[in-house]
Amino acid sequence: MQIPKHLLIHSVTHQYGPPVNDDWGNPTWPNTRTLTRVRLEPSGRVVLDRSTDANTEIRLSALMFYDAVNSSPQGVAFAYGDKVTFDGQQYRVASIDKLYDGMAFHHLEIGLC
Repeated sequence: MQIPKHLLIHSVTHQYGPPVNDDWGNPTWPNTRTLTRVRLEPSGRVVLDRSTDANTEIRLSALMFYDAVNSSPQGVAFAYGDKVTFDGQQYRVASIDKLYDGMAFHHLEIGLC
């Protein structure tokens, strides 16, 4: 059972790949794609930040739902530290949870800070 399309109302820009720092230390990502039929919800959940080696606790700003069937494009791989832009706000991928419905992959919950 997938997340219904009428709930997946958002589109985001996903920047991914190994970032390269410019002369001022600002990261740029080599690849960019638009993700459609995803959902972002505000979040205050505290998680362990796996994008750094420090293993510190952080408070998420948002949670993005990426459905296994209805989100597009299909088969997107997320990595810690990827950049997601939604409604002019930039976020960093801080947690990735793969959820299953019984035995089948259902959706990803991407923690953004």
